[in-house]
Amino acid sequence: MERLYDDLFSTNFLINYGYFDITPKNNQDLTELNSYGKSDAFYLKIFNMSKLAEYITYNPFYIKKFFNDRNIRSTEPIIFTIPKNNTSRREYKIPNIYSYLNLMFFMQENKKEFKEVFLTNKFSTSKFFSLPDFDFKFTDNLKKTLLYGGNHILNVDLSNFYHSLYTHSIPWVIMGKKNAKKERKKGFSNQLDKLITSCQYNQTHGIPTGNILSRIISELYMCYIDSEMENKGYRYARYVDDISFSFNFEEEKDKFYRDFNKLCMKYELKINDKKTEVNDFPYIHPQNKDFIFNYFKNYSSNSKDETWIIGIKNFIDLCIDEERKGNKGAIKSIFPVIENTLKKKKINKHQISKIFGYRNNITKFNILQFILDLSLKDSKLTNRCLSLLNYLTIKMDDKKIVSKQVKQYFKNRNEEIRKLLVFYNKNNYHQETYQILVYIVEYDVDILLKNDVLSLLNENTDNLSLSLLTIIYLRKSWKIENLLKKLIIYLKILRMIILQQ
Repeated sequence: MERLYDDLFSTNFLINYGYFDITPKNNQDLTELNSYGKSDAFYLKIFNMSKLAEYITYNPFYIKKFFNDRNIRSTEPIIFTIPKNNTSRREYKIPNIYSYLNLMFFMQENKKEFKEVFLTNKFSTSKFFSLPDFDFKFTDNLKKTLLYGGNHILNVDLSNFYHSLYTHSIPWVIMGKKNAKKERKKGFSNQLDKLITSCQYNQTHGIPTGNILSRIISELYMCYIDSEMENKGYRYARYVDDISFSFNFEEEKDKFYRDFNKLCMKYELKINDKKTEVNDFPYIHPQNKDFIFNYFKNYSSNSKDETWIIGIKNFIDLCIDEERKGNKGAIKSIFPVIENTLKKKKINKHQISKIFGYRNNITKFNILQFILDLSLKDSKLTNRCLSLLNYLTIKMDDKKIVSKQVKQYFKNRNEEIRKLLVFYNKNNYHQETYQILVYIVEYDVDILLKNDVLSLLNENTDNLSLSLLTIIYLRKSWKIENLLKKLIIYLKILRMIILQQ
């Protein structure tokens, strides 16, 4: 475990995969569907940090001259909104790369503070992060072991944990509230607090989300909470801020809830009462996905192309239905299940080409376009869909088949998609805007006019979409002067907004 945590704190991992909190492809777990605090938004193939990671890895002493935890400069984070559900949104605060690196170097220098706590913690199933060999099956077995004995399970979680965590309470939970206030400018935890707030222009409520450093810090925080509860004689299972406590008698449950709630008030945390519930034996497992993962067990390389097409379509419909029934993560599992099935069944490139390249002459139905349409209904599915499309491209050894279907889909919805982009931009729907632009860039889809691109370059545009729009513009033979003028106006407006804040 110590070696694995050394890998976690390596410069390559923390930059290459940590800045956008992307799970390395070879570590991705088919069943890793509980990803609170992680982002499904960022596409590593375009927003690639590998060169920066490589440079800093091989020039550490030169780089550290520009970074220190004594002369800390606060920066404005990149704001990126994603849909929480159909009616509300969640805001990611992506740290400026300078602030991220400053925090990263500090955490690397003090990794012992993290490692010792993680290694001794008995209750956490989230302390393994994206490390290999610790997949869902492992953490689920650990959870089951921690819940031995009781006939009832109390489930409790915190309200808006990442977005409401008071940064000054980090020293409180590590040093004790009195000591932290007494030694306000001293010690590891106070310095950690200062570096976190510097990532978000000195805001003290909430921590930046969507990066691995924040997940490591929040895990450290909750491990200290675990320690206090353990000292009171409790045992439970925890994933980030989701807690499950096994009990037999009502008084056990009530006492646990009272003690945990006191601890929350002490550190200015709030329990989410809407999600507090008791599960009685025999336990309900609404999120069981074994039948989803084994859906294609009777399929083989000898199955007809039509059988595969119908089967994949029915599988997608099943997963959508399961998600609607409360089987959270069923839709997310569609893409990795299809990819893993094609691998395990050893479906060759010719058969894959026929399955995903076939388009009915009458209905115009194509299974690849059906999958693409699904991903555009929920912007959190984009990366998973792109991963599947990349696999198909590599397996078929021909990008034209995938590219043809993607371009055909966008061509058929040309006007609708252009209107959607305007709507998304106007309402600060960043992830929805971004996901369409990612497909346009990745497959060189030609549906946007020059005025479309220029009009989207405004103060509502997030930095990532700004980058994608710039790529789209530069690929054309349009005059670069028009782009530069628009960007100058954009930067002036942005500066005015920051100064007003």
